[in-house]
Amino acid sequence: MKKGLLEKVILSGLGLASLTQEKAGKLVDELVREGEVSEKEGAVLAKKVMDNIEKSRKEMENKVDKTVKEIMTKTNIPSKKDLVALEKKIDELSKKLENKKPEAKK
Repeated sequence: MKKGLLEKVILSGLGLASLTQEKAGKLVDELVREGEVSEKEGAVLAKKVMDNIEKSRKEMENKVDKTVKEIMTKTNIPSKKDLVALEKKIDELSKKLENKKPEAKK
């Protein structure tokens, strides 16, 4: 999956979550205005809805992270950790080579 496509999927999911949050807030406000629930009950309901939205957002984020890791494993793409380890090894080998170079004769 290309990075741009993955970003669009994530952003659309987050956009959907914020849209849902906005609609939930409007629905609770409407219920309070119509007298279906008290302001206190509306506040509790709004909190529950927001908590559920946050929980869903975190679940979606975890699923996306898991999918990205699976794709990286299947396509054999090195992780940042792998690249950092490789850079460290290259630095170590470069230093060893520097130490083995004969000094220039004067």
